[in-house]
Amino acid sequence: MELPIRFPMDEDVIAEEAARFRELTPESKLRTIRGMIDTGEFLMRISRRREFMREYNGEQEGQFRTAVQEFIARHAR
Repeated sequence: MELPIRFPMDEDVIAEEAARFRELTPESKLRTIRGMIDTGEFLMRISRRREFMREYNGEQEGQFRTAVQEFIARHAR
């Protein structure tokens, strides 16, 4: 079915958002990131699955920490 309107491709939307973010000042970038973190924390607090989300977040942080440590061990000689 042909629709009379054209929806943008996801790739185009992501590229536009990335370009907009790159143009922000460092202060605005930090404010934007802090806002996303605050929103995520709020959603975790009000979620019925908050315990699962807290555990999952901890697991992801642990995996990240391990990956960084392995990277440093490989490249810091």
